[in-house]
Formats: sequence, C-alpha cells, structure tokens
Amino acid sequence: MVKKKTKKNLKQQRQRWFLLAAATAVVAYILMTTILPALRSRKNPPVNDGSLSSRYNSLFNDMNPTQLQAAEKYGITPVKDRSYDFDSDSLLQEISPCKYYDIDELTHSVPYLTQPAKDLLDDIGLMFRQKVDEKGLESCKIIVTSLLRTKADVARLQQVNANATSNSTHCYATTFDITYQRFRLTGLIGGTTYSEQLVEALAEVLQQLREKGRCYVRFERNQHCFHITSRN
Repeated sequence: MVKKKTKKNLKQQRQRWFLLAAATAVVAYILMTTILPALRSRKNPPVNDGSLSSRYNSLFNDMNPTQLQAAEKYGITPVKDRSYDFDSDSLLQEISPCKYYDIDELTHSVPYLTQPAKDLLDDIGLMFRQKVDEKGLESCKIIVTSLLRTKADVARLQQVNANATSNSTHCYATTFDITYQRFRLTGLIGGTTYSEQLVEALAEVLQQLREKGRCYVRFERNQHCFHITSRN
C-alpha cells in the first residue's frame, strides 16, 4: 500500500515539475520575443547638439594638428589595408566589449589600439561607471564608435564624409571616438539611453584625464562624438 502511494506521489511530483518547466519556457519565450525587444527599442530623448556644442565646443578644442603630433610620436606606422596581420603586431591590443564600455558596429575601423590608448579607454570606461553611480544616474556604459583605421578605411570614409582627413590620427592606433548620443544600458534589458546628465558625467571624466596630461579631446558635433587621442 505504501509503495503504491509512493509511486503515485512521484508521478504527481513529476507532473508538477513538467508543468512548471513548461510554464517557465512560455514565460521566457514571451519575455525574449516581445517584452525585451520592446524595451530595447524604446526611443531615447532627442539630443540637443546645439546646447551641448555651446558647452563643450570651447572646452574640448584640441584640434587635429595637436592630436596628430601626439599620434605620430606615440602611435604605429599607418597600415595600408585590412590584409595586415594586426594580431601579430606587438604594439597593438585588440579591443573587445567589456563591463566598462561597448563597441559599436565598426564600418570604417578595426578594433585595435596601442597599449597606452587601451589603458586610457579602460580608465575612461571605469571612471564613467563610477561617476554614474556617484550621481545616481541610470546604470550604463560608454559606446566606442571608431578605433584604428587603415589607409583604405580612410579612403572609403572620405567617399561619404567630406570632412575626413587623409592623415587621420585614427591611423596611428592612438585615437578612438566615444559617442555622446547613446549610452549602453547594463543588465538584462540592454538597449541604449541618453540624457545630458550622462554627457556631463562623461565630460567630467574626460576633463579630469585631460588635465592630468593623459589625452587630447575634441568635441565633434557633426560626428556626435568625443574624439580622443592618447598622449603617451
């Protein structure tokens, strides 16, 4: 009698576990296919480039000749095209998304920097996350939109951007761009966000490092980014 009852209990328990697993799968499917995509695709507030420009254009005004001087001094010899073996170059470090920053889809650059430039990027990402926490802002990280460019990348970019210069600091692996239009949300939801408070937090970090002689920075309204070159 006891054995029959035990078997019956085990059968009922398996049925409950099966129903629970099925319900969990249904909830996960709905979450992944409807709720999360909707949250990720939410529209960010509009970016007031004029307001930002009036604040940061004069503050971050390290022009190309100044940045180029540092790039030529501390960077690599410009590379012809992407057939180059970047991984075998001891001066280059591959840049991958991490907890401090995300890498945008790169159309005219490849994810490599010199070690000092990578260290600078790491510090910017870390200090920004700390600054966001201190200010009680939405948890997010910076997005890098451009890194090392080959000569071929620059030539292709000039076809769509008349302002692109042939002797770009990006060719020396010392320079990267960080967008101020979007910040990557952390956690399960993902997606992007924007606020002038986040831009202000990023600007404070950049100014701190700039004052320490770590980098040159230029606010680029047309490209919607901070253009940053390592000074070592």
